[in-house]
Amino acid sequence: MSWPRRIIGWLGAALAAGAGLMSAAGLIGAVWGWADAFNSFAPVWLVAGWVGAGVVVLALPRGRIRTAALISAAVAVLLNGVPLIAEMVRTGREAPPPGNLTILTFNRWWDSPDRPGQIAVIRNSGADLVALQEVDGLEPALSRDLRDLYPHQIYCHPDCDTAILSKRPFLASGQDPHFRVPGGTGFLWGRTTAPDGKPVTLATTHPYWPIPPWIQRMQRGHLPTMIATANPEELILVGDFNLTPWSWAMRKMDPTLKPLTRRTHGLLTFPASWPFPFLALDQVYAAPVWKTVEVKRLPRAASDHYPVRVELKRE
Repeated sequence: MSWPRRIIGWLGAALAAGAGLMSAAGLIGAVWGWADAFNSFAPVWLVAGWVGAGVVVLALPRGRIRTAALISAAVAVLLNGVPLIAEMVRTGREAPPPGNLTILTFNRWWDSPDRPGQIAVIRNSGADLVALQEVDGLEPALSRDLRDLYPHQIYCHPDCDTAILSKRPFLASGQDPHFRVPGGTGFLWGRTTAPDGKPVTLATTHPYWPIPPWIQRMQRGHLPTMIATANPEELILVGDFNLTPWSWAMRKMDPTLKPLTRRTHGLLTFPASWPFPFLALDQVYAAPVWKTVEVKRLPRAASDHYPVRVELKRE
């Protein structure tokens, strides 16, 4: 065997071994928040396992190194492929009746270089309600350029970065009184009327990164209390949760948000600046009264997150 081929084979084996090791380490995330961070990168480990296995099969002869690499790759494919497929197959669509409610949720990136482009995306979304995260610095533009379409706007102040825009007047609103980390979630809610003329409550949130884990753990523990204050029987909760569905943290959080259930399944939204996003950070939860018609990722809009447009109907 030539040395170039042998080196390529060893690199493939290293890739497969690394993917298997990271995937196995993610199992510890069930009890240790630091290790759970590995689970957020499940699509990366899945691809690395497949690529590593392919390179090893093509470049290495039969032997202990090849066998060990293939076992590691199989671990990566199994541990990451199962939860990813489970998320994907849960996605569904129903025939859209008239009078549906359309919502846009968008982490517009506080440091975005193209605010006019983001205004255009919001305007062209056709949403009845718009939930924004990382609004820092965008408030004057929203007030100036979108008042004709969304005359009713509420903002989370101080020291938090969320906003909700509505075509119809707000009947009530509120926010998380804990403004600063730790504890503050950026939770903001507004109650208005849907196209069917009945009340609807939209909330948005923007928890901190999962590292260090204790900060977001406190925020996740605070979310159920905030949901209880915001008309949970008709509530829709959207935002950048900085968590992926294949993390132990989100699996544990989902039941605590009842009666809301998650409507986004395997929707990759970050990083939008890369050719292929590999993290599913932006989520939609809704009360049982709301049935999912469509959840759609919109084209990138000068942000590191993709905008997400959700269409719901009242049961």
